[in-house]
Amino acid sequence: MGFVYSGAVLEKPELLRSLVTARMPIPEGWKVICHHMTTNLGRLDEGPAAHLEGQTVYLDVDAVSIDPDLQVMAVRVSKGPPSVNKTPHITVAVGPKGKAKDSNLLTNWTEIPSFNLKATMQTVEM
Repeated sequence: MGFVYSGAVLEKPELLRSLVTARMPIPEGWKVICHHMTTNLGRLDEGPAAHLEGQTVYLDVDAVSIDPDLQVMAVRVSKGPPSVNKTPHITVAVGPKGKAKDSNLLTNWTEIPSFNLKATMQTVEM
């Protein structure tokens, strides 16, 4: 077993990609992620959303941020399951030198029309 995290895994990640890129393009050469909103590192039953294991949840997205220096792009989740992250988010893409964890450092959020995404709460082992 390697790295373990828990979160809301998107049912249709391509929907997030299309909704975001309609407002702010992903830089060329960046790796698209659009996979999940982390609730905690470790197993789901060890975190703040343990009671939601296996359940369908909806994530309200209301802003996007991109930092060319950190080489990371994410959307802010304004409503969803509890998360240990100060700003709940979904990493959209990372540049060649970027890391998904650096989405936690984003502070310059641009408001966008709100939309929601369907996800399933689960533990992910990599």
